[in-house]
Amino acid sequence: MSAEIEFKLVIKENGQEVYSSEIGYRQLSNIVSYANDVPSNKTLFVSATRHPASEVRIEAAQKDQLPLEHLQRLIDDPSFDVRKVVIARDRFKRVVSAEKLKQLIASDPAMACEVAKDVSGFTEVDPSELCAILAQHSDPSVSLELAEGYNTPRNVVKALLEHADPSIATAAEDKLKE
Repeated sequence: MSAEIEFKLVIKENGQEVYSSEIGYRQLSNIVSYANDVPSNKTLFVSATRHPASEVRIEAAQKDQLPLEHLQRLIDDPSFDVRKVVIARDRFKRVVSAEKLKQLIASDPAMACEVAKDVSGFTEVDPSELCAILAQHSDPSVSLELAEGYNTPRNVVKALLEHADPSIATAAEDKLKE
């Protein structure tokens, strides 16, 4: 984040500035949200990733025109909500390394749950290895997400039928009935 960036609304008439006002974070969040996801807005999206308000960074993270290196930088954002948006992006899932995923899983049970929702979506990582890591997580909510995940391999769901926690075993049973 940078305090050096200034976001302003400027109005010019005949080349002369007739109005200039700083934009608050809520207004900026709306501008980024509604801005067309086109190459000409890439600078806006990149600049928005450095805004101190997580709401603004969330909106920027959802844009396809945000260069991948900036999206990857946001996975280490202090805000869980920003990281949650990044981890859900297919663009990110296609490039994230196994090591980075292991780090994210270990860092926060909520982030591990986000990974468990779509284990097959992470194309640079073996889904079986990823499932094994997630299934060993100390927080049972991670195994529950794994049991309910829409891309969890069937053999992993079957193994969760034997889980000691009845909520997880029941979720696995329900998933196999789908």
